Amino acid sequence: MAGRLVAFHNVHIPGLVPTLHKFLGLSKFQDGKVLSLILGRKREVQKLKVGMHIDVVAPSEHGLKLIARNGHSIQEMVLVSSCTPTEVQGGLDYVLGRKNSLDA
Repeated sequence: MAGRLVAFHNVHIPGLVPTLHKFLGLSKFQDGKVLSLILGRKREVQKLKVGMHIDVVAPSEHGLKLIARNGHSIQEMVLVSSCTPTEVQGGLDYVLGRKNSLDA
């Protein structure tokens, strides 16, 4: 069973939702390891970041805090999961094409 993607806002960084669905569909994150991925508000920033980047930035009270950046947009997320930050970042890098294997 894959985790669920929860969106309280209807504005998202372009390409973010399909990328997160791919992440949640990875076999490594099945069987209750990821419960929810909650999207926060999208904001505009001055600094340009070319291409989609999603990074684990800190553990939070309920899971892991993630930041997605693309262009001048930034969006915070909370991942409710039993996975380690290293496992999550590895899965995100794999889905974004920054890594060739989930095990590497």
